Amino acid sequence: MVESAIRCPEDISIVGFDDFTWTENFHPRLTTVAQPARELGRKAMQLLIERVENNVDEFPRRQVVLQQELKVRDSGTQPAASPRRKVLQS
Repeated sequence: MVESAIRCPEDISIVGFDDFTWTENFHPRLTTVAQPARELGRKAMQLLIERVENNVDEFPRRQVVLQQELKVRDSGTQPAASPRRKVLQS
């Protein structure tokens, strides 16, 4: 294991994608973006069945947007203000 002087989340924030159950076992606990995997599969299957039932090779392109969720844990924090960047507060 290599140690460094960089601290998380004090010096750097880390965010993962896909909220696997094991991400909570990291230290610090990993902030993640969770996707609705079951709904993603269901929608893909609906589109595939629709394409097969309509017996078409070309299908109009569609944009499907599913709701994701940011699961904030311990690996991320709001950035500190710096001379080069202005942080907006809500």
